[in-house]
Amino acid sequence: MKERISKRIVLLSMVAIMMMLLVGCTKVSYRTEVECVGPNWTSDGKVEYLKLETVWKHSINMVSEKEEVWSAKSWLCEENADGSGKEEKGLVFDNPHQFLNVSSSSGEWVVLDNITKIEYERFTEGEIWVMKRDGSGLQKVGSGLYPDLSPDGSKIVYMKPRRGIWIMNRDGSDDHQIVSDTTASYPAWSPDGGRIAYVSYVPIPWQWGIHIIRINGDSLGFYSTAEYPRWSEIESNVLYATQYMQGISINVETSIIDTLNIRSGAEINPDYSGNYFIGYDGSWFVIKRDGTNKHYIEP
Repeated sequence: MKERISKRIVLLSMVAIMMMLLVGCTKVSYRTEVECVGPNWTSDGKVEYLKLETVWKHSINMVSEKEEVWSAKSWLCEENADGSGKEEKGLVFDNPHQFLNVSSSSGEWVVLDNITKIEYERFTEGEIWVMKRDGSGLQKVGSGLYPDLSPDGSKIVYMKPRRGIWIMNRDGSDDHQIVSDTTASYPAWSPDGGRIAYVSYVPIPWQWGIHIIRINGDSLGFYSTAEYPRWSEIESNVLYATQYMQGISINVETSIIDTLNIRSGAEINPDYSGNYFIGYDGSWFVIKRDGTNKHYIEP
């Protein structure tokens, strides 16, 4: 009996040693990804974006294989509309637990969101942060998604997942709901400061569309099948959006809809002059209104 126990102990010891040796012979490699996130226009016509640098650690041995985020840093960056004059304004985050999504600029201020929870490939929780365009003063001011600064930079409109559209002061105070629709998302503040566009489902027919409201919540109109609203800075009654991957302009006074020579899977975002737009086709790009001079934003 003692001999069998002794043999079992020896066998288990040998197995343990072999496992240690196999795990110990782990091959480790690293790869770096650099991407542009959440580009937007500044008040003086520059392209603002978040540069995210992620280092992935890949480990493999005879027992297992895995890849994980080793480090991640992000910077607030700017460049001219033609892609020249690239400049890093300041470090935003230096931690592996970041998933930056959008940014919005007004005057000297910038607001951005950091996704903290994803369910079924949808963003369900996030943090809202503000900082200055020079890269200083980073501060968390609330929880939510898709923030957009008011024209004077004093307030933020944003989405609370499953709780509608809300407005708060830039410091996070006076937080209040203006739209209770649980499907409401992607709010955009008009240049005159008096209106907000957002996307939601409508029950009949059951489809996405853009609602336009006053900041007190009063309805001003609805445009079916349109998504990702962005206002024109020089034509205060014109809203830009995408419809079936095609860029469109909507005159909210006349309800006239025109098609642009721009295809995008996300927002069609005009600069102050109305001559350049930001779009997305798998990567973010800048393009002229007539569809020419397209170039990608390279961080």
